[in-house]
Amino acid sequence: MKKLSLLILLIPTLLLGCSNNIKTSKQDPLFGFTYTAAEEVAIDVSRPGVEVVSVEVINIPDSGIKIADWDNSNIKFHVSYNDSTTEDFDFLVKHIPLDQRHYLGEIGHHNIELLINGISTKFGFNIIKNPDFTGYRCTFNDSYSEGTVYETTVGYYQTVTYEGPSFPYHAVGTEYIRSFIGWDYPLTNVHQDMVYNSVYRDTEKRFYGDSVKEGESHVVSTYADESDGAIHVLTYLGRVHRAAFNYSETIYHERGDESVELSFQDIKMFNERWEQLNKNIVNYGLHYSFDNTTGQYLFGSNNALTNAPTFLSAFESIYPQVSYTTTLDNDFEITTSSYPNYATVYGMARDHIDETKTVGTNLETGYYRLAIVANFDAFVSVSFKKLANGKYSLEKNSKYMFAPVTTSIDVIAQFSETEDFINTFDKKVEFSNTMLYNIAVGLDWGN
Repeated sequence: MKKLSLLILLIPTLLLGCSNNIKTSKQDPLFGFTYTAAEEVAIDVSRPGVEVVSVEVINIPDSGIKIADWDNSNIKFHVSYNDSTTEDFDFLVKHIPLDQRHYLGEIGHHNIELLINGISTKFGFNIIKNPDFTGYRCTFNDSYSEGTVYETTVGYYQTVTYEGPSFPYHAVGTEYIRSFIGWDYPLTNVHQDMVYNSVYRDTEKRFYGDSVKEGESHVVSTYADESDGAIHVLTYLGRVHRAAFNYSETIYHERGDESVELSFQDIKMFNERWEQLNKNIVNYGLHYSFDNTTGQYLFGSNNALTNAPTFLSAFESIYPQVSYTTTLDNDFEITTSSYPNYATVYGMARDHIDETKTVGTNLETGYYRLAIVANFDAFVSVSFKKLANGKYSLEKNSKYMFAPVTTSIDVIAQFSETEDFINTFDKKVEFSNTMLYNIAVGLDWGN
């Protein structure tokens, strides 16, 4: 039997949108504020049995139209029909397209062209100052701190700009961040006093990395090769979090769509996904930097670390110990994983193959997939040779090994705004040629 669980709202607190052609109102109980979406209504001037010949805008005052006073100006559509009759219709703000309505709040002359019942009509008008209109008051509140952070005024059907303080992200446990994504109402076409509340999203911290704390050793184990004088070093780089090693097909879900159950496909060929897992850890979770000064003392090709990496499925047998205790840059003391990569993740994927999650109808519009994720300890096996004058060479046979942390397994429905499920948190495992040089200096070269 499959295990079924409902996808809880760790994924989004959503940015609410309002349709431009439906009049809706929403009461905000926290601030006693009611929002009414701007109307856009296409006027119908047709009559049974006759055709519209022309549409003219009449009664536009020569003295100009005050800002925010269009509906009080008695402006009409004068419609002529092919039976030689005419009829006048009220021309109201709601009949002006939203993307042109800002002209009604901007002093000066404006020209607009409308298509009414298939007939094009062009007209011009002057907007003048309205001493009774001082703008709409816009209040911005941070829903996280529950306080007002910015206040301003904006003109008639104009766009308000937020110029208050920025919003830092907040930690939600250890594996999610709550970050600001916008406001709960549109900032465009402001047509009433507004109260805006900040909207946050809880985002999974995929592929983020914790480096080894400064001063801690990176060396796990060494092996001296007497045949060529090289010393092989199993080097611990850090821990990469939330890397997916099995996942379902990606679906696109729009808010309001029917619920969809996500499930894994049977694992027929795991080699490709294992290879992709390793590449993703390197591309999204690790950052290697090269210092030119250090490069004068540590020679050799570093391409194997970045451009053409080699991935091992298990630790090399030359190292007698593959686990040690260290402290990461988050001040957590850990014991590194000693599990082989391929066999362990294959087994874990098999163990959870029947699990499912449901993408509920009210969840955010975007891309979803079911994934089994885990943290991975990142190692690299490197070989050094000692040269003269305090210089060393880095040999070309560097090999990565990523050991899964079995206690970190999680089966989740992942969300992404695009079809790519990449790093969502800008923190990587950092290592460099300077770090490798310091390791080479510290080795026992038999002196």
